[in-house]
Amino acid sequence: MRKNVNKLATLVMTGMLAASMSFSAFADDEVETAAASSVKELTIGKKLTTDKKTYAPETEFMLTVEADDRKKEDASSVQFKKVVNGELKALEGEKYSVTKGTAGQAEKITVTGAKFAPFTDEKDEEGNVTATKIEPNSEGEYTSEFKVSIPQDIFDATGVYSFKVTETDSKYTGIKYDDTTYYMYVSVINEQNEDGSYVYVTDPVTNKKKAVLKIDKNVIIAKADGTKITEITNDFGKSYDTTHDLTVTNKVTGNAGNQEKKFAVNIAVKPKKNLTKGVAASEEQYFAITDLNGKELADPINSNNGRQIQLSSGESFVIHGITEDYDVYIAEPEARKDGYKSTYEITDNGTGDKAQNTTKALDIVNDYQDATPFNVVSDGAKYTITNNRENVTPTGVAMDIAPYALMVALAGGAAATFLRKRESFED
Repeated sequence: MRKNVNKLATLVMTGMLAASMSFSAFADDEVETAAASSVKELTIGKKLTTDKKTYAPETEFMLTVEADDRKKEDASSVQFKKVVNGELKALEGEKYSVTKGTAGQAEKITVTGAKFAPFTDEKDEEGNVTATKIEPNSEGEYTSEFKVSIPQDIFDATGVYSFKVTETDSKYTGIKYDDTTYYMYVSVINEQNEDGSYVYVTDPVTNKKKAVLKIDKNVIIAKADGTKITEITNDFGKSYDTTHDLTVTNKVTGNAGNQEKKFAVNIAVKPKKNLTKGVAASEEQYFAITDLNGKELADPINSNNGRQIQLSSGESFVIHGITEDYDVYIAEPEARKDGYKSTYEITDNGTGDKAQNTTKALDIVNDYQDATPFNVVSDGAKYTITNNRENVTPTGVAMDIAPYALMVALAGGAAATFLRKRESFED
């Protein structure tokens, strides 16, 4: 009999040991518990990809954390996976039973948005502020991070809790938001002393000891299939055709056109006046100005600061990162001066109903505030200015030499006739 009891005790102990190993640090739900009062902080990476010429947007990305609304059979367990050498593989020993997080728990979880900006303000020792451009990496990627705060006292039992996580579509122009539904898995365990014993507190009402709960260090964000992620990526014109470049070129023509003369070109880029409802276009968005080889020529443009570029015949500059929700204004302050006829044409700017090309040469204005705005709707759009001058004198008065040559010839003929008559009269 004693032998059988010993065998039974051995089996029970073995089963308990196996259970504790399979659930890792998760303790028995039967133990009375009390959550720690602190907050678990974690970060989720944020990446924004561009075409390497587009400045970072002036915007903030946000996440929404909600109760896990999947069917019970779809959320009862999770097998975490990871991409290894291009192949998705299940991670050994990382399969867990899951408890769906509630709406009450989710509303107490706070998220700080991932902020992006084209410049950062830096102070020197004397307190002077200098705006420094935030540079992307060699792939044209900008990075930031979300911060998530999870109060530990929202949980009353150990386990793995799941919450739905989605990115808020703020409709910032040109950005492709991530519409994937992710899940956040929060591991809640018993707090333990160094010797492995539980940490207890005494309930002031019942005077009973309760094991203290805490959130484990591993809070995991994963796709619905269990694939772990470390960051959420958005596209800002790299793979999707949402940001565009515009090439502005000056041509000087005519037999009296000065090929060396520098013509000033004024340009401004502002949010479209009739923006689609809900679309956001920031006045603090900056646009790079480069030569045809990609070298920056001047400070970038934004809505509050237009730019003036000097171009001689055949020279060009390129504006990068323009979305179709910005109006572009271009003017030439010296248009129609010194005998020049100044016109412009827009070509290669979209096709079909979205095209914004000119059908003929139009007169360019002197002040960009009087210019007719247009939108850049495709890469490779061209704005060509033509300054033409024909037969111009130094005084700026246009002349045709033929009538004057005829007058001289007639005058010479009249003089010869007069002299012959005079000689005949004297004889």
